Amino acid sequence: MKLTIAAACTYRRAACSAYSFIRAGEGWDYHQCPCFLPLADGRLMICWWGYDFDECNNDGVLLYSHSEDQGETWDPPQIFIASPNAVVSHLQFARPTEGEALMIYREGHYYGARADHRRRVNLGSVSYAESPMHLLVKRSLDAGFTWEPPTEIVPALVVGRDAPPYYGAPEQLLHLTNGDLLLLVGYLDPDHREPQHYNISVLRSVDAGHTWAKVHDFTVPEERGAMEPSLAEVEPGRLRGVIRNKSGFLYEISASEYGTRWDAPHRTALPTVESMARLLQLASGRLLLVWNNQSSTTQQPRHPLAAALSEDQGR
Repeated sequence: MKLTIAAACTYRRAACSAYSFIRAGEGWDYHQCPCFLPLADGRLMICWWGYDFDECNNDGVLLYSHSEDQGETWDPPQIFIASPNAVVSHLQFARPTEGEALMIYREGHYYGARADHRRRVNLGSVSYAESPMHLLVKRSLDAGFTWEPPTEIVPALVVGRDAPPYYGAPEQLLHLTNGDLLLLVGYLDPDHREPQHYNISVLRSVDAGHTWAKVHDFTVPEERGAMEPSLAEVEPGRLRGVIRNKSGFLYEISASEYGTRWDAPHRTALPTVESMARLLQLASGRLLLVWNNQSSTTQQPRHPLAAALSEDQGR
């Protein structure tokens, strides 16, 4: 079914005046990590990760829906990518050339995941350190209508050496103003699997995603390390972003020369919990930051959700 809302939406500070709603459907009750791909015919496609009741069960799929009116209404969701007894998640889109589209996602198996699906309860704890994941790339030559079979970005490139099993996920795919692609991949350090400590690997492609080279790797000293980065190109070649961590404050990351030169991560005075923050550059050039504005070294509370604007490229 399609749900219709008012087309016009005026902004009032700290108020939501309009929204679109997509019914879950297709058998998955929990949904997260949406991303958008504008299609060549003017339609908008949204894709997201769906799962039953635990994101670490081996039934995660990627769902999609189309809108023909710029997001006012949406078609019923359908399965985009699924794999038996596996999780498929963390989809990232880019349009490297006018006629092409690129998607990068992960597919793998959670080791130790056991569940009673009738009672909807978990029966075993997942071991990330033993859970193999694959970093897959699909290409479309018709701007997203059809897709070629996937190829894999080998884990040794992400980690810097061959140290299976690889556990990680693509966190952001950024199309820079010079045409290069930057891929930020979070991964579990093979030398620090227990307790967990995560690094961020930065991969760069100068040929629209056909080949990749590792240009940087970073983490932070706090427990669990650096997770879920969000990066924006604040001016041509210069990047600024934030990362999830357990310090109780946001860490800032920055780079120059189109992501080939990186500064060390810097802890800011912005309080936060261990949760994902998002940084987005608006059409006006201003930066929008959305985050949980309360200091905590745990994953709670996930409120309040705050938004802030920067007029000076995040300084």
